[in-house]
Amino acid sequence: MVMVFHVLNHWPSFPKQGWPLFFTYGWAGVDLFFVISGFVITLSALGSYEREGAGFKRTFLQRRLARIVPLYLLTGLIYLVFVNPYMIEHVDTTTLLARIFGHALFLQNLHPLTHGALNSPSWSTAVEMQFYLLMLAATPLLLRVRTGLFLGLSFVLAMLYRYAVVLALVPGQSDSMLQFIYMTQLPGVWEEFAMGIALALVVRSPGGMIRSWLRPQWRNCLAWGVAAVLMFTIGIQSAGSNIYWHSTWMLLVWRPLLGMGFAAVVCCAITLPHAAHPLWKPLRYWGDINYGLYLWHFLVITAMTGMAASLEGGRLLVHVFIWTTLLSVASWHLIEQPNIARFKTA
Repeated sequence: MVMVFHVLNHWPSFPKQGWPLFFTYGWAGVDLFFVISGFVITLSALGSYEREGAGFKRTFLQRRLARIVPLYLLTGLIYLVFVNPYMIEHVDTTTLLARIFGHALFLQNLHPLTHGALNSPSWSTAVEMQFYLLMLAATPLLLRVRTGLFLGLSFVLAMLYRYAVVLALVPGQSDSMLQFIYMTQLPGVWEEFAMGIALALVVRSPGGMIRSWLRPQWRNCLAWGVAAVLMFTIGIQSAGSNIYWHSTWMLLVWRPLLGMGFAAVVCCAITLPHAAHPLWKPLRYWGDINYGLYLWHFLVITAMTGMAASLEGGRLLVHVFIWTTLLSVASWHLIEQPNIARFKTA
């Protein structure tokens, strides 16, 4: 979703009506990622805490760092040295160092000077790392909290934060880049993580009505799929002709609607019968290399459009897809998978 969305910047003739309109919302793949992350990381952290007690923190952090850090730093370095060396030659030393250290410390998403400066999509990886640190402190509390209360407080917290941003950066008057930066950080996107966390808590619970709707059955899978389509339809219809960054309604409410739709998508995946069938093996592999696809694709787009300015549209997408996939396969087998295996056996 995100890859195609970034290619659209070099596809002036891309149709803006009908089913292709879906890809113009490709940036929302990041929101789906946050919901999935809340779900998967919570299951992992709670399981580890129950096995190891307070000592789970070391194991949890080691595994998260092993999964995220190597490819994140590698793609940032390649972007700086090979894809955009202009930055080294023409950006003042203070700014360059701020960008390098901001990236290395997973703080680059918090300031306009450093946000996405070394590989634009990587800002969300910084948000993800900050979420991991929150989970270190929150995991023991999640075992004692009521799911409904947790989810309600999460929505209130995120809404209050976004309302404060709206007051400080008035829609239609303020710089949209500043709005983007401060609306898409924690706690502005906390509901999306919280919906994944709540799903994990429900899955772990022994019973209840919602739990019964999360059992793998075609009825449940179809119902959640319909719910997802309904939430997305409500979101798109409520948007109307509003420009996202100019609308207070959109800034406050639209992303939670999107998050609820993606939570239903995750439920649809949870309830899919025969999920272990060999038929799904290619998709599971695609999931394995997906982190690489996310971090490599923007480097490939930038390099290709820099070398061949005439390359655009569908031809660019094909080239980007092929080269990004090849790089992702290579980095998965040579860097990511060995690192994950090493810490699993440690």
